Amino acid sequence: MASGQNVVYSADDIRQFRQNESIAELFFIAERYLGRTLNTTDINTLLYLYDSLRFSTDLIEYLVESCVSNGHTSIRYIETVGLDWHEKRLRTIEDARAYSSSFTKSSFAVMRCFGLTDRKPGDREKQMIEKWFSSYGFSLEVVLEACNRTMAAIHSPSFRYADKILEEWKKAGVRTVRDIELLDEKRQTRKDRRTVKKASNQFHNFQQRDTDYDAMVLD
Repeated sequence: MASGQNVVYSADDIRQFRQNESIAELFFIAERYLGRTLNTTDINTLLYLYDSLRFSTDLIEYLVESCVSNGHTSIRYIETVGLDWHEKRLRTIEDARAYSSSFTKSSFAVMRCFGLTDRKPGDREKQMIEKWFSSYGFSLEVVLEACNRTMAAIHSPSFRYADKILEEWKKAGVRTVRDIELLDEKRQTRKDRRTVKKASNQFHNFQQRDTDYDAMVLD
């Protein structure tokens, strides 16, 4: 996927776009949200979303509004979110709202599981949560299981610890909580076998030492 940072519209192109009433209004509203006059990079990025990604001006306005309301006025951040929406095929404001609502509920559930009910997830935490649900495709039930195991193991909330658990589950092909249970059973079976083998080796070595001792006595 190309980036708006690499797309450059000429002054003539921009003048042509500005003749479109919707585009002119988009620029005006974006300036109001961002609290600044749009620079060349801002304009190129907004036109890239409209002209290349085929976002409607309404969707771009909602995108800018959503990012600014979450404390982000960087045009690069806005573009990154826009690219994510494009990859997820969010084509309307309704699509974006539904996605945002679903993600917000999942994020709150994770924070609640970690006992972090007094704040929202930080940017890095949001990225991890996004990866768990979108990139890995895990259900909320599986993600919360990883969070619960994190708390049980280290007795404190750790997104990195949970991330390692989920990364391993992803590699193991886990899709459901039942898959996790089966994985646990396999690991326990391997652990039991190692324990039996170790005990057997220790017993065998003990027998050898006894035999050697008996031989010394007989001599």
